[in-house]
Amino acid sequence: MSEFQTNIINEEVTIKKMGFFQRVAGVITSPGKVMENLKEKPRILFPLFLIAIAQLALYMIRMPLYQDFLRKSSLAGAEFAKSLTGIELTPEMIEQSMSQAVIQGIITTPIASLFGWFLTTVIFLAIFKIAGGQGKFKQYLSVIGYAYVISALYLLITLVVSYFSGSLHLDMPLTSIATLFGEEMKGSFIFGMLKGLDVFSIWHSGVIAIGLTIVSGFKKRTVYGIVAGLFIIGLLIAGFTETAMGAYL
Repeated sequence: MSEFQTNIINEEVTIKKMGFFQRVAGVITSPGKVMENLKEKPRILFPLFLIAIAQLALYMIRMPLYQDFLRKSSLAGAEFAKSLTGIELTPEMIEQSMSQAVIQGIITTPIASLFGWFLTTVIFLAIFKIAGGQGKFKQYLSVIGYAYVISALYLLITLVVSYFSGSLHLDMPLTSIATLFGEEMKGSFIFGMLKGLDVFSIWHSGVIAIGLTIVSGFKKRTVYGIVAGLFIIGLLIAGFTETAMGAYL
């Protein structure tokens, strides 16, 4: 047996025997090997736990900053609602509803995060299955779920930075391209799109693309094109949202 064949066999054994911490760290250091492992034995318990609590933990640990964010969002929402209905909510009324808003946020955050995971999986599964791709639902769910490690890393960095900046940076990611532009661009369509162009969201999408390539059996170019297309659609939606809400932020 040649040295090349021996190396391939050893690598296959390493991938199959990959432990929990190797998988988690590997999402960052060697995502291809992790996704190969998840294809052979898909796992969803860890991503289920991580996706449910990661963002919620950030809010709970930095509750005063989360309340400030909710307050600001409520004021903007009240102004937007007033322009549509003529009904005005005063700052005092909003302040009185803060406790309810916090409880509502704590309950809905993990639900929304998990729903986003399942919905994303269903969308990609449907696209690749219609196109004749391989893979089962659990495999797709697993590789997309483990890609969330990148998002969790961002949340951890945000937690640390929040102690220095006094903000959770929920309105604009820390590494967003939009941070390079001035305040005068806020509320514009372009600014809304640029907010979604940040290092971690691109990295996260790249890891998903690696996993989907391995699971679906499609060529890398095809999978990356599909992932990029959906990413761009998300940016367009963000742009329209920014335009609609911009005048009230």
